[in-house]
Amino acid sequence: MRRIGSVRSVLADRYIRCSPLVTGIRDVVPPPLKREFSDVYIATELMDTDLHQIIRSKQSLSEEHCQYFLYQILRGLKYIHSANVIHRDLKPSNLLVNANCDLKICDFGLARPTSETQFMTEYVVTRWYRAPELLLNSSDYTAAIDVWSVGCIFMELMNRKPLLAGKDHVHQLRLLIELLGTPTESDIGFIRSKDARSYICQLPQHPRKQLAKVFPHVHPLAVDLVDKMLTFDPAKRITVEEALAHPYLARLHDAADEPVCLEPFSFDFEQALGEEQIKDMIYQEALALNPDSVTLASQGWVNNLIVFLIGQFNVKSINATQIFNVINGCVTMFPILGAIVADSFLGSFFVIWISSLISVLGIILLILSATLDSLRPPPCGNGSNLCITPSKLQFAVLYLGITLATIGAAGTRFTLGAMGADQFDNPKHQGSYFNWFIFTLYMASIISSTAIIYVEDSVSFGLGFGLCAAANVIGLVIFVLGKRFYRHVKPQGSPFTSLARVFVAAIRKRKILLSQRSEDYYNKIHDGVTMMAVTTPTKTFNFLNRAALKTEGDIRADGSIAKLWNLCTVQQVEDLKALIKIAPLWSSGIFLSTPLAIQYSLATLQALTMDRHLGPHFKIPPGSMAVFIMIATCITIVLLDRFLYAAWQKLTSRFPTPLQRVGVGHVLCVLSMALSAIVESKRLKIARSHNLQDQSVLIVPMSAFWLVPQLALAGIGEAFHFPGNTALFYQEFPMSLKSTSTAMVAMFVGIAYYVSTALVSGVQRTTGWLPNNINHGRMDNMYWLLFVIGVVNFGYFVVCAWLYKYQGVAKVVDENPSSDDK
Repeated sequence: MRRIGSVRSVLADRYIRCSPLVTGIRDVVPPPLKREFSDVYIATELMDTDLHQIIRSKQSLSEEHCQYFLYQILRGLKYIHSANVIHRDLKPSNLLVNANCDLKICDFGLARPTSETQFMTEYVVTRWYRAPELLLNSSDYTAAIDVWSVGCIFMELMNRKPLLAGKDHVHQLRLLIELLGTPTESDIGFIRSKDARSYICQLPQHPRKQLAKVFPHVHPLAVDLVDKMLTFDPAKRITVEEALAHPYLARLHDAADEPVCLEPFSFDFEQALGEEQIKDMIYQEALALNPDSVTLASQGWVNNLIVFLIGQFNVKSINATQIFNVINGCVTMFPILGAIVADSFLGSFFVIWISSLISVLGIILLILSATLDSLRPPPCGNGSNLCITPSKLQFAVLYLGITLATIGAAGTRFTLGAMGADQFDNPKHQGSYFNWFIFTLYMASIISSTAIIYVEDSVSFGLGFGLCAAANVIGLVIFVLGKRFYRHVKPQGSPFTSLARVFVAAIRKRKILLSQRSEDYYNKIHDGVTMMAVTTPTKTFNFLNRAALKTEGDIRADGSIAKLWNLCTVQQVEDLKALIKIAPLWSSGIFLSTPLAIQYSLATLQALTMDRHLGPHFKIPPGSMAVFIMIATCITIVLLDRFLYAAWQKLTSRFPTPLQRVGVGHVLCVLSMALSAIVESKRLKIARSHNLQDQSVLIVPMSAFWLVPQLALAGIGEAFHFPGNTALFYQEFPMSLKSTSTAMVAMFVGIAYYVSTALVSGVQRTTGWLPNNINHGRMDNMYWLLFVIGVVNFGYFVVCAWLYKYQGVAKVVDENPSSDDK
């Protein structure tokens, strides 16, 4: 019953919160596990106190105060009753008040429909505010019970003590009859039970007291209104509308400013609900109020790790989210560190196999944490607030496993892509390889977001982690067995030290005049690396050319550099220039990825409010909408690599360049934002036509599959720009930074993740486009903003691409070395 009350409270409160006299739910803390929770934490808007505290305080209240409180209660109750809801638990402590004397009605845990046809329990409403029909066990009561409660509350407010403070229900009934007098036969005609009517007749007879004499200090009109509220027969009792129109409230009454709900609230969800269904409804409502939770819940193993932390290790939700943020940032940003180690010291092969081994060890520790009782705390007792905190040893094993798994995943992701491209000489073949590399990444994401998640949710975390470890081991074995077939690129030491030396040497020689003669520059090429020898530095960024300019004392007799921070090779200078030149193109990727990250989160929110049924029995989870992006990307990559690029080459005699592919990706991203705005406008129009703009709990009668085209368009765009950017950076970065080049894509995606979070927060603070109830917002405007950002960023990209000149061998974009197209 408590769980039904929780569902009822959340749904009813959210449904009727458009009334300013009803508290609005601000948050429902997502339960740690969908199937295993007993408590629900609900956060409402902040109010300073309640009427119970005011009545018990020494705060003086004028007639105007009490009159204004009464008017607000009745005004809010009018809206509630018009929504087909009986509150059933009106009392001073459920009437919240702020410092401005604004009053709001809260707690709909006992609310029921006014049109209820089935049995309704009579054991509702705190005893002192319980109407006669409830005291006499009537089960077919109406909204009149709320009016009775209001009359009791108002008199308690005027007298600063309860009107009818019965010790039990029998005493309560006697106090009631002593005040109102023994009811007549017609007054008790509504009571169906003969025993109840007989009991009333057997009680001592009492005449009705004149309330004006009992409460001489109360305004006569107020007494008259209360007298009509405290009528024994509910059919003769004044209604809320009639009470608002009573002369006592004439100063405040304004029918135009006393709204009603346009569509009744349905309690159909309560019919024949099992415990699992109730929990599922609470869980879905928590997700509806926590879009960030819906976003996290759709991200494969990261989501289940959060659930694992909360459900298996009793980690608090906030702490689990903080752990997620750290892990998410590390997985996104750490590939650059693994790539730097591969380029500088160990080589790609060693970094990949050692990272895979580290990942396996980390997952094994997670398996042990999930399966061994000694490595995790006992679960929280059902319904208990007492949860045992994990021991230091348990936390140590858990965090060590998470750390190792994160380092391992980050160390292999893009380093593997760079090593694969090292096996090819022709940039065309490298581009094709990156297509299939990205295809593999997306297919792995689809599997982990479906099959692995299903196993962890439906079977156990231990088995789910075990499948991950098995896949990792199989991949590692296959990778190591192919060692003798690989081309291994020898690392040349830290390239970043060499790049830093260029800056330092150029600054130290800033006063030396540049020379036009090639023999005045240091032209030694690194041993063991095949590169195009540059005899004279290029004229772009010619300030840096001074770093390669030879001066007295820079070179030893054997031709080696005497002072490393005074002289660099021409190739090192050109390597730094290459990075500077490509930096603007790299930066355009940040605002290419930012709209896509926001679109995915918003599409999940949209799906929550739409019809997600696929057939009569299957309902697509809102977070699974991302699968359509992945599927579209995978299908497009296959079509591009096998058919479309080949057809393009036959028609034009040229293979599309990386910049051309990235440019197409930009255009498709922009079009996807425009389509998203159009679809959202349609969804909002339907919501408003059905009066759902203030009722986020109801499903808009529009299929969630309307979202598929925009997501598919975004996925098709990713099939162009993701492999295109990866190929571009690999081809254009210096030879000493090939592993780092592929990780640069992950870096701008990671930065875009944080930029998108900041952008959404800024829009929420400055506009009303993204409220908790998106039916009441203008998400289409947010999409149009992303469209504008995409158009501006595309213009920026076009300018950068137009000014950019491919470096060295990267000009060879097909079999014809003369091709230098963008």
